[in-house]
Amino acid sequence: EPQRVHDQTLEPFVKARLAHGASATTINRSLEVVRTILNRAARSYRDVDGRPWLEAVPPLITMLPESPRAPYPITWTEQDRLFRKLPVHLGRMALFAVNTGLRDSNVCGLQWMWEVAVPELGRSVFVIPPEAFKTKRPHVVILNDVAWSIVEAQRSLHPIWVFPFRGRPINTMNNSGWQRARRDVGLPLVRVHDLRHSFACRLRA
Repeated sequence: EPQRVHDQTLEPFVKARLAHGASATTINRSLEVVRTILNRAARSYRDVDGRPWLEAVPPLITMLPESPRAPYPITWTEQDRLFRKLPVHLGRMALFAVNTGLRDSNVCGLQWMWEVAVPELGRSVFVIPPEAFKTKRPHVVILNDVAWSIVEAQRSLHPIWVFPFRGRPINTMNNSGWQRARRDVGLPLVRVHDLRHSFACRLRA
């Protein structure tokens, strides 16, 4: 019930997300959705009798303080140390990410139906549809030699998902395997998103 949604009832959700490595920015995006729904419950949404779901404007949901961290493009040496420690399936995903610049969600959600052959090149690209990409526009994933070799190695693993694990898609690369590996090699603050920054810096160079 919307009347029971407030800072105290949201506290377990926030703590659970923090425990799983979500950033304050990511959690705040979810809290913004809650704010929007509560405001609409007071101003727009009506039950069958025409009464608003909330009789009054809801209390303001408290956002977490954000301290944006500067991007950390990893060096080639750091990449080698970190990727060697990752489980095989996660290592392939990380190598694909750092060679394509894709976000975590797009690597995890990559589907074979988005593959488009380019006969002139003798290989393919992936065209991510607007609804699956952050900017809501189609995105073409160019595959260099490393990314292409990973795609070829993944072909027989699942009919839908390019990067499955035990027959199912992975929600995020930022899991216990990632966190354990970065801790073991002395890079505890390296985020999955830093792979995207690494790609951008290398492309610019």
